Amino acid sequence: MHSHLSQVLFFTVLLFSLNGYAQKGTQSPYSVYGIGELKSGKYAYFSALGGAQIANTDSTIITLSNPASYAGLDRNRPVFQVGLNGSFTKLSTTNSTATTSQMGLDQFQLGLPIAKNFGASVGLSPFSSTGYLISNPIIEEGDTIAEKINEGQGTISNFHIGLGYKQKIKKNSSISLGVNLNYLFGSNEKIESFEYTEYPNDALHSRVKSATYVNDFRFDFGLLYAQKLARGSYTLAATYTPAASLKSSTEIVSYAYSQSFYDNYSYYESISDTSNFLTDLTGTTYIPESYGVGGEYRLRPGTTSNLNYQIIFKGEYNYQKWSDFKTTFEGVVNDSVYADRTNLSFGIEYAPYANAKANDKLVMYLAKLKYRFGFNYTMTEIMAKNTQLNNYGISFGLGIPVLNGNSNTNINLGVTYNNLGTINNNLIQEQKLGVSFGVSISPGIYDRWFLKRKYD
Repeated sequence: MHSHLSQVLFFTVLLFSLNGYAQKGTQSPYSVYGIGELKSGKYAYFSALGGAQIANTDSTIITLSNPASYAGLDRNRPVFQVGLNGSFTKLSTTNSTATTSQMGLDQFQLGLPIAKNFGASVGLSPFSSTGYLISNPIIEEGDTIAEKINEGQGTISNFHIGLGYKQKIKKNSSISLGVNLNYLFGSNEKIESFEYTEYPNDALHSRVKSATYVNDFRFDFGLLYAQKLARGSYTLAATYTPAASLKSSTEIVSYAYSQSFYDNYSYYESISDTSNFLTDLTGTTYIPESYGVGGEYRLRPGTTSNLNYQIIFKGEYNYQKWSDFKTTFEGVVNDSVYADRTNLSFGIEYAPYANAKANDKLVMYLAKLKYRFGFNYTMTEIMAKNTQLNNYGISFGLGIPVLNGNSNTNINLGVTYNNLGTINNNLIQEQKLGVSFGVSISPGIYDRWFLKRKYD
C-alpha cells in the first residue's frame, strides 16, 4: 500500500508543478467564438478509442462522462488518475500556413468505492479554453497602414463530485445510476486592437478588452445496463445533462494607447485615455442540454479454449443543443453564435493476454499490452461565415502495465489526428496531431486499501 501512496503523492506534486504550464489549453483561432473551444475531458485511454467513453466498465479507469460508471469500481481499490495532453497544429488558408504547439495538464480524477454497490469520484478538468492571436492587415495602395488584432485567452474549468449506485437485477445483469455535481468556474478574456503600422510608437492606437467570468453549478445524470454473456459481456449506456443558466459577470474597458504592444512584443503599452469602463455587469451564461447513448461489447474465448485474449468494441452518439447558447448581462441578450453539435465515436481494443500481470514472467511483454484504435466524426457547434464546420479524426494508442508487483497501475498513451474546417470560403483549416499521456494508479488484488484486517 505504501508504494501506491508514494506514487499518488508523486503525481499530485507533478500535478501542481505543471499547473502554471497548463493555463492555455488551446491555440485555435476558432476559440474566438462563444465560450471558447469545448473540452470533453477525455482521458488518454478514451482518446485512443475515438473518444467513446460513456459505456466504460473498466474498474481501473474513471470517466466523468457517465457517473453511473463509478459504481463499477472494485471494493477497497480506489483509482487515482492524471492526464496530460499536447498537440501540434497546422493552420492553413488559401495563401498561407502556420504551425503551433501546446502541451499541459489536462485532468486529474480520484475514484473511491465507498460502500457495497456504491462508488464516488472527484476531479478537475477543463470545460472550455480560449487561446488565439489573429492579425488582419489593412492595405492601401499596396502598403500596410494598420492592423486589426484579435487576441484571446482563458479557461473555464469543471470541478466535479459524483456518485454511482449499482443494483443487480438478475444473476448475470445489473443496472447502475449516477449523478455528477459540477462546479464550473473560470474566465475568458478577449482583446480587439487597432494599431497603425507606420510610425507605430508615435501613433495613437485603440483597444477594447472584455472579460467574462463564470461560477455556478450544473448536473450530469447517467445510466448503465450490463449483461454478462458466455463469451464476454455487453453494456448499454445513456447520459443526460440538463440546461443551466450559470451565474456570470463581465467587464469591458476601451482606451487609446501609444507604443505598439505587438511590434515584436518589445514595448509596454502606454495608456493615453480611457473612454469607456464597465465593470461587475452581472448576468447569466446559458449552457444548453445534451444527450448521449452508447454501448460496449467485450468478446472473450470460451471456457474450453486455451486462448486468453479480449476484444472490446465501443461506440457512442452525442447531441448538444448549442444553438440555444446565449449570454445575458443587465438585461441585454446576446444570441447564440453556435449550431447544434452532433458526434459519433467508435473504438476497438485488443488485449492478446487479458489477465496478464505486469510481472507475469510466463507471458511476453508485448502480449501484456493493450492495443487501441478509434474513429470519430463531429458536426461541430462552430458557425463561421454561415458554414457549420465538421471535424473528423482517427486515433490509436497503447495500454502499458507498470512493473510493480500485483499492481493494476497502468500507463495509457494515445495519438490522434483531427481535421477541423476547410480553406474554402476564406476559412481556416486546422490539422492537429494530438498526443495524450495518462497514468492510472490502483492497488492490486492482494493489496486492497481501507480494508480492516482481522489478523496482523
